Amino acid sequence: MDNGLVVLEDTESHRDLLREAGDYAAGTDAELFVLSLVSTDEVDQAVETLDAIRSVEDGSYRSDAILGAARNDAEEIADEVFADREGEDEHELAVTAVAAVYEDGGQADTILEAAAANDCDHVFIVGQNRSPTGKVLFGNVAQQVILNFEGYVTTTVE
Repeated sequence: MDNGLVVLEDTESHRDLLREAGDYAAGTDAELFVLSLVSTDEVDQAVETLDAIRSVEDGSYRSDAILGAARNDAEEIADEVFADREGEDEHELAVTAVAAVYEDGGQADTILEAAAANDCDHVFIVGQNRSPTGKVLFGNVAQQVILNFEGYVTTTVE
């Protein structure tokens, strides 16, 4: 494995998958990228909030601060998940937190772009348990990644 990409949210299923991805990456001497996704709506809301704070504090904020906060959150979760790895005789685990903004319906494309940008040949993603009809009507990000990624995909269902 060259590199792995874990799509991360702060849920127990995501933490479990991150732990498994870390074990796999450590065993193959791969770098693990932990991806935090932020929707354009979340960015717009955060920018509005930051602009309101800026007007009160007379400070300066940019939309890059939102991605920085998302990276920090992913890094903190990874640190918590891998805290028990310290002192193990296994290979060193290299983890890098990354963040990306997606537009409505574009999560899978954003995940695929992040995997390509970080030279990943393995994606770890938590899927949603939906009926076949639900997948057709609402789509399924994990399914889109599985069908369009030209590497390995490990998935679990939340």
